[in-house]
Amino acid sequence: MRYFTIQGSGTKFEGGRYAAKDDVVTTAAKKAGSRLFRELTERQIVTREQKKMNGIKFILRETTKGSNKNTYYYKIVRIPLSEPKTVKIGSSTIVYKYTYELTKCDQASVEKDMK
Repeated sequence: MRYFTIQGSGTKFEGGRYAAKDDVVTTAAKKAGSRLFRELTERQIVTREQKKMNGIKFILRETTKGSNKNTYYYKIVRIPLSEPKTVKIGSSTIVYKYTYELTKCDQASVEKDMK
């Protein structure tokens, strides 16, 4: 299992601990990206959409003990589902309204958006 943290983002959020149980970086990156959208209010999301800022760029750093502490750069976009997906887990029901699209970015474009 590998662990990652958000080192920087276009929303100024940093921190968190995201696990990739399958040792694939994109698993942790999707978890981190969805967290970035949860940290925003609906008003902030609408404002970002009006400014044509449809995604959030962020830096993900590996924090696994004994790793090289590599850094990865991503952009995540939130896409509304045409029909909400409902999943029942035990006695609680979870409704998914969005899906997330993750793309790898280069270092320069991510750091430019954080200034």
